[in-house]
Amino acid sequence: MSDLSVSSYRGAVYPLDLTAEPYRSDHTKTVKTLLDTCAHYIVRDAQATLNAVKVIPGDLCFSLMKAALLENRDRSVHVLISSWPFHMLSLKSLAPNLYASALSLYNNTHQKKMSLLGIRFAALVAHAFSRCLMRSQGNMKLRYLDLTGFVSMEVVTKFMSSQCQLAHNETRQKVVISMYEEVTKDMPESAKVNYKVGELIPDGCYGVKLDVCIDSVNAHAEICKALVISRFRNCTFKLYLNKIDATFLGEVKLKVLLDLVDPAHLTGLRLQFNSLGEHGILHLVDSISRLTNLTALDLSCNGIHFFHHQDSCDKVAEMLASLPNLTRLDLSNNRVKTRLRQLVANLSQSLEYLAVAGCCLTVSDVTYLSVSHHTSGLRELDLSDNWCVGENCRVLINLLSKLADKIMVLELQNCNLADSQVTELLIVLPSLSKLCFLNLSCNTLSWSTSQQFIESATSLSSLKALQMSYPSECYSPQAFDHFSREAFHKHMTKIIEEHKTKTGSGFDLSLTE
Repeated sequence: MSDLSVSSYRGAVYPLDLTAEPYRSDHTKTVKTLLDTCAHYIVRDAQATLNAVKVIPGDLCFSLMKAALLENRDRSVHVLISSWPFHMLSLKSLAPNLYASALSLYNNTHQKKMSLLGIRFAALVAHAFSRCLMRSQGNMKLRYLDLTGFVSMEVVTKFMSSQCQLAHNETRQKVVISMYEEVTKDMPESAKVNYKVGELIPDGCYGVKLDVCIDSVNAHAEICKALVISRFRNCTFKLYLNKIDATFLGEVKLKVLLDLVDPAHLTGLRLQFNSLGEHGILHLVDSISRLTNLTALDLSCNGIHFFHHQDSCDKVAEMLASLPNLTRLDLSNNRVKTRLRQLVANLSQSLEYLAVAGCCLTVSDVTYLSVSHHTSGLRELDLSDNWCVGENCRVLINLLSKLADKIMVLELQNCNLADSQVTELLIVLPSLSKLCFLNLSCNTLSWSTSQQFIESATSLSSLKALQMSYPSECYSPQAFDHFSREAFHKHMTKIIEEHKTKTGSGFDLSLTE
């Protein structure tokens, strides 16, 4: 799996639940209830699972499915899907919450581990559902499968798209044979052709709702075919998209895809790395504007020069204003410079998540945020790689004072912050009562200022992680053992642990080069 696929789970489209308990993958060390213990024992054997589902109440199938997913018991999952006692199955209600830890914001190893686990859950259930369809002969009760919340990689996307196309072909075959039989009903039996109709899709309709990651021409073609078929009135296998992560496709293919999507179901759209530019985005604004149920939109890394192209700025501003449910927006690595007010001022509600990293922001942009209606709900803010923050820290302090009782994630990486600016931040830091994650890495700070900031951060009971770079002394030619990176890490960890021992609260310290 590529790093881009892993990064799908970080950002606007997949929000972290920072208030929930983090998922512990080593579930064998946790104390299980008697019900969970029995479920984990039963799903070890597919035949035992089959015997159990015949006699237990239907509600207990949820416990068996949870155990089968955690234990990676594919045969037991297949048995449970084929015997599922309800018309609907939602993976979110069965799989653990994998994205509930601040670790995913700075620890790539943890992020990849959770992403791979989520992909395994989606693939396991999708494969079992498809196999059961082919063998059920219409006896399967399960009709609607909801895989949302977990990215379905290309192999699963293609598989479900092919299933949709195959179901359509089977339906067409039945229609053709029915017409043939009507025409030839008066012919002698010896003159008729003996057709055998497959039993892949029984009468009625099946549906699968999923989140897709599309980064190749082949995957794009397959999903578009499935979406076309899903719009047919007599379609027996419908595909619904809840979130789309589309990269490296370009404006033409993106427009084809977005025009086929059912706007009633799509809630998240990530269009990173499509080289749209200010002209390409103009071709997509109408297609995106129709997606009125979007809550999250990521346009980052597309080289859109809003500052130099007034028309694209006007059209995108109108597009964003036409999305009544949009609360999460990523414009990172596009040249927004002085245009932030125009882009987001007309949104009908406050943004909860805003990423404008590397957007060449000016003081006027940050000043606008501090007086805008977005301060009423903004909980995650990424201002990284904007040097205006360090050049006028008072503007940042004013913004943070407005967000003091709301902000949970704050990223200020590489913002040209020096000792004097970080010292000023200490004024507002104690008031950030809900702050869970703070990123100050790639700013040039001294040992004493770094220590002072870490000591002050220990007063924040809500803080779960602080990311910083090693102080400048660690890179000095005269740096000896007492100024080494190991010494700094050891000393700061000791400060945090001592405070945790006294108060019972502490945070993880992540140090970068």
